[in-house]
Amino acid sequence: MTDMLHSCQHHLDKMQRPVSVFLTMETEEGRIRAERYNEMVEYIEFEEYNTLLGEKIDIQTACEPTDIIWENRHFTPVSIKIRSFLAVTLLMILLGMSFSIIFYMQRWSMFYLKKYPQ
Repeated sequence: MTDMLHSCQHHLDKMQRPVSVFLTMETEEGRIRAERYNEMVEYIEFEEYNTLLGEKIDIQTACEPTDIIWENRHFTPVSIKIRSFLAVTLLMILLGMSFSIIFYMQRWSMFYLKKYPQ
């Protein structure tokens, strides 16, 4: 039973790991140090600071919060591509239908004018 609880705790710990963090710096110096972090940990003397919870740390500058559409953060790149493909496909179908309707109506009007001249 104890082994099962330890096994469950291990899986629970893996599921509760953060995948990304938004960090705000109070000073300009803190921001500059964070931006230089990736270069600094490449040196051998700072190698031990390269991981957290067994994962490599990668610090990137974030976008401005006002530039982020927070409601769309849950969409994955795959779902965005699928939605774009469906939208383009539907648009092409509608354009094809409108082209064929205009084309056949034009032919019908030419036929009608030849058959019944005014």
